[in-house]
Amino acid sequence: MAPAREGTSRASAAFALRDAAFRGKVESALQAARRVLAGGGAPLRYAGDVPHAYADKFCVAAACCGAAVASELAALRAVGLGEEALQQALGWQRAGRAVTLRLDGATRCALKEQRTRVEESPKVTETVTEERSGGFGFGSRTKERTVSVKHEVKEWTWAIAAEWKLQLFTGAAPEDSSGACVLLAGRASEPAEAVTRSEVPPRPKEVAWAAVELDLTWLLRQVEKDLSVRFEIDRAAGDCYTPARNAQVAAAVEHFEAVTKFTKGLTARMVECCALDPAQQRHATGWLPPATSASGIYVAVPAALALAEGGAADAAASEEASPAASGDGHAVVRVVLPASDAGDASETLLMSEPQMATLLTESLRSLDAIYTQLDRKAAESPNPAGPCSAAEVWLQQAAGTFLRAVATSALCAVADVEDMIRRQVVAAVGRELTEKDFSEYMSFHCRNLFGAAYRPRPFCHAIRRPGHAPEGELSICTGGDALPIETMVATRLHDTEGALVPPMHIKLSAAARLAFTGDRYVHGLVRHAFSSSSALQLHLRARARQFSSFVLVAGTITAADELTPKAALLVRDKDELDIPLMLETIPTQKEFRDAIESLSPEQQDFCKALRSMQLASTLFGIAIIQVKPQMERLLNLPPDALTKEIKLTRDLLSLFCNYQMPSDLLSFGGDAEAGVKEKIAVVAEQVAAMNEMIAEEKKAEAEEAVLQRRFETGGGGGGGLFGARADDLVEGFCEKLADSSQSFGSARVRRMKGMPKATAVFGAAPPAPQMRARGAPLAMAPPMPHAAQQQQVMPSAMPQAHDFADQVEEAPAPGAEVTSDAEPPQQQPAPAAQAGGAGGTVDVHSDVTTLPSRLDAACAGSEARAGALRATVIKPADAWSKTSQPKLLGAKKTTSLRIGSDEEKGARAEAMDLLDALSRSGELLVECADLHVVLAATHCFDSTLIDTVVAENINPIAKVERSCVSIASVVHGGIDPAAMLPQAAAERLGFIESSA
Repeated sequence: MAPAREGTSRASAAFALRDAAFRGKVESALQAARRVLAGGGAPLRYAGDVPHAYADKFCVAAACCGAAVASELAALRAVGLGEEALQQALGWQRAGRAVTLRLDGATRCALKEQRTRVEESPKVTETVTEERSGGFGFGSRTKERTVSVKHEVKEWTWAIAAEWKLQLFTGAAPEDSSGACVLLAGRASEPAEAVTRSEVPPRPKEVAWAAVELDLTWLLRQVEKDLSVRFEIDRAAGDCYTPARNAQVAAAVEHFEAVTKFTKGLTARMVECCALDPAQQRHATGWLPPATSASGIYVAVPAALALAEGGAADAAASEEASPAASGDGHAVVRVVLPASDAGDASETLLMSEPQMATLLTESLRSLDAIYTQLDRKAAESPNPAGPCSAAEVWLQQAAGTFLRAVATSALCAVADVEDMIRRQVVAAVGRELTEKDFSEYMSFHCRNLFGAAYRPRPFCHAIRRPGHAPEGELSICTGGDALPIETMVATRLHDTEGALVPPMHIKLSAAARLAFTGDRYVHGLVRHAFSSSSALQLHLRARARQFSSFVLVAGTITAADELTPKAALLVRDKDELDIPLMLETIPTQKEFRDAIESLSPEQQDFCKALRSMQLASTLFGIAIIQVKPQMERLLNLPPDALTKEIKLTRDLLSLFCNYQMPSDLLSFGGDAEAGVKEKIAVVAEQVAAMNEMIAEEKKAEAEEAVLQRRFETGGGGGGGLFGARADDLVEGFCEKLADSSQSFGSARVRRMKGMPKATAVFGAAPPAPQMRARGAPLAMAPPMPHAAQQQQVMPSAMPQAHDFADQVEEAPAPGAEVTSDAEPPQQQPAPAAQAGGAGGTVDVHSDVTTLPSRLDAACAGSEARAGALRATVIKPADAWSKTSQPKLLGAKKTTSLRIGSDEEKGARAEAMDLLDALSRSGELLVECADLHVVLAATHCFDSTLIDTVVAENINPIAKVERSCVSIASVVHGGIDPAAMLPQAAAERLGFIESSA
């Protein structure tokens, strides 16, 4: 959970920085607006700081888009789009033709001249020393001289020029004969000179620019015949979700994003053009005033986020004090602002059209002021007609910087309207919402949504027999807080409902299948996932109490009577088992149909076959088989006979798990009318005999191993080849066997210490151990005839697995005549899966394989903007953990089990061997067992929790609420949803008509 919180905090910090930066621009624009509108009605304030209605947000968003359209038209007017050209472009658009603004051009480099000149290096003064010799003597003298070097220099002078055009056209290209074209601006510059000392030109001879285009069709649609701008949001449309999420605003956002891309390309071309004349480019840096916001040009779009508190008098004063045009006669595009709905409007005054016109006039005035200054300073430059002239700088300023500021402000304003809603939701709740908060609320809400018999319950079940203390606990928990998940549960109790339910089977080996009945539970789990959700992981946890044991088998329900195990473990004596569960969603019916629509019939059949397997995999089954009750039935003991026989039970488990001891050697075969103590004594005596036999076999193997070791290593001593050392080793091993209380607790094991010692290798062998089990069994009944023995071992009160189907098939139909002497079994019709069921329900416990198709049908109607309810596959993860305490006073030890490892294979073999022994290789029916079937579905949202509420205007509570009702109806056999809900909830959700 920590990484998620860290990511949320980083996102919140980034949002806070962006919000603070744009709020600064809004405040600056509002301060300038207050100066411009001095005395013009109520002062304007940021909409988020003024009480207003939800409908006012639509008006604010529309005003921002309208102001951006008018400002964009003003920028185009500044670069040559006059009224005549605008009317012509509007005619093209109304005729259904696309209108495109395009900037293209080229740069050229040509050799102007080549010249050679003599260049003299700077003069250098040198000191020269001369040696003298002759009749007058020897010596030296020094003198100074001036030296300079002259050399010829070849220079090439290049003429570099640029040509560009800004055109408005319709058709495929400006040169297309089927279209039309209007030139807004363009020029061919005078060449600028560049001198090199190489004949290689500094630039290619001619380079054509990659054209930069902008589609103006959407912009022209917002202009009326009287050249006014009207931008409105259709709140009645089905795709109108929020002030920032609707078809009209989406189209505006798409256009202004394209404007941003266009202005970046245009600016790059103009910078490249000015770079052709570096000296002039350096001079041009002082042509514009140093300003931080759009180079001193006022942008009116942020001010459109303003509202004013006031009444009708203030509105009238505002209209009188706000002129529609400036004194300089600048033509202002009038913006028709929307008005709030009368039924949903607040007392807050929206910005008036005259006020908006005044702000746009200020924007035009600032544009003209910049152009005047630019033109004056460019005329004083060294090369005003070169590639870097006033035209290039002005195009970069008006159609680049200013237009990009308009588009960016429009995008930020739309985002701010949405962020305004976000801030209000956070303020209403009191803090940032997380998905954990939503999960907690849905748990609380569903407990109050359903009736008492159908409300979700925690998946935490005690493993117990009626009237007995629990043997352990089974639960499915979330990974973070370890709290049990809540599921809708349909229950059938084996002891209280007399209807015969076909047994489930678990494949133990290639030749044996375990059949079991008992209590059955069908759980419906509804999860939710947002775009920011991490992979959901659940944990299947089982815990056994001291001196208790049970077998857990988890897997997939692959048939109406088949549980295919993926995990099987014996849990006993305070063991704690943790199996992570992985959840994987599958496509909905609509998504599947859309995906295979264009496939061939063979490909569709292949995909449908795989989908059917995926749907079948959504049934996750957990079987809990209690050991003691089944062991009592296996050994022909009365119920509860082994409840207090802890040591005997442990010895039996050891014989079954470690030695695969046949149960016929241990079961009671005497008089069925004998008392409980007598039966237990007989079984205990036989267990002791088996332990004694095993101990004797181990002792013999130990003696043989010692002798073999002595023989291989060589040795001597008194009494023989090996001496008395071998006797000491055997005696020590016997003492260890005698001290063992887990598996070999018989008193006869301790008497093995008195056996004759091995004193010679080739002498007489020690006498074979006397085993009464091989002669007359200890305290066993005399041999009986085969038929009588069958009757004693398998009494009629304990049905076998293969007899169960015969009982169901041979049951007479209602009203049929019974001809057999035996009394036929009485059967009751199977009740519905739920209490108080309605008509049309089915018994989901008889065939749980019908649940996936019913779940898929329930999910079919959920594919909508609010997300889709998807069937979910649950499967165990590859790595498990098991915590055990081998000794009462010892420390706990945690073991990691990975599927396919030796530890996992050993634990699985131990559980399967025990089940094989308890069921006589599938012959004996297991009755004391629980089956939990989990059917999961996930409601998937495409956005985060806060974006689902704010950006998409969706209440996820209502969507997940309906999903829970749908899954509950599936789990309870198709019951009418109105029968599961209180009347008020059923009326609110539309399942019944309102009584009012």
